[in-house]
Amino acid sequence: MANNRLSVRYMLIIGRSDELENHQRRRQRLASFGEQNRISVLTYDTVRRMAERGETKPKAVLRATSRGYKMQSAEASPEGMFAYVGPEHLELSASAEQSLRDDRYEIDAWNSGRMLCFNERYPMPTDEEHSAMIKDMVARSVDQARPSE
Repeated sequence: MANNRLSVRYMLIIGRSDELENHQRRRQRLASFGEQNRISVLTYDTVRRMAERGETKPKAVLRATSRGYKMQSAEASPEGMFAYVGPEHLELSASAEQSLRDDRYEIDAWNSGRMLCFNERYPMPTDEEHSAMIKDMVARSVDQARPSE
C-alpha cells in the first residue's frame, strides 16, 4: 500500500447548527482548525440542507482503522481503489460489500488477494485462466474455419 496511496479528503461532522449559532469564537476556532488541517468541518444540519438542495455527490465513505481503512458505504463507485489496495488494508462493511457486489465488483476475487484491474471491477486473469481463454479462442477459430457440410 505504501506505493499506492489513497487520496483521502476528510470531513468532520459536528453536532447541530444551533450549538454554534451563538458561539462566534467556537465557530472561528473550528474554521481555523479545518483550514490548517485540510478538513471540512460541517454540522449535521448543514449536510442535511446541502443534500436537500441536491448539492452533494454520492461518495464512498471510509474511516481510518489500525490496519488502514474501513469502507462504511459505497454510494459512489470507488475508482481504481481495488486495483491498488488489498483486503489487508481495506475492510468492507456489510452494506458497502453488498453495494459493490450489486455493482458487479468481483469482491470474492479481491478478498482472495487478486487486484481488480480490469474495468476496475474484475481481476486480471491468472496464467491458467489466460491459457484456457487462448485455447478456447483457437478452438472456436478452427470450428469457424471448417467448411460447413
